[in-house]
Amino acid sequence: MSTVTEQTAAATGVGWGGQNMVAPLRRVLVRVPAPPIPGTDISDFGYTHPVDPAQAEREHEAFRGLLAAAGADVIVAGPDGAGLLDAIFAYDPSLITDAGAVLL
Repeated sequence: MSTVTEQTAAATGVGWGGQNMVAPLRRVLVRVPAPPIPGTDISDFGYTHPVDPAQAEREHEAFRGLLAAAGADVIVAGPDGAGLLDAIFAYDPSLITDAGAVLL
């Protein structure tokens, strides 16, 4: 019987994990910012001022550039659905290990 890590690596061709908070990043999965929902009151999400989608995209592109310049293989996934911001808080609800994700 294969482990989850072996199954993941076989299915995707890559392994994932992150048990060290200070080692150099080798591979990073990022998701582009989700588009806003027109007419939505951003204060409903706890933000004190509107998010500028164009600025968020520029900052995300610059962030990806910094990661790549530091030597990381940057893998870009599509955005969440319009108005959904879950992907930007990935550290809080999950811990990524060599065996997969542990949802907290």
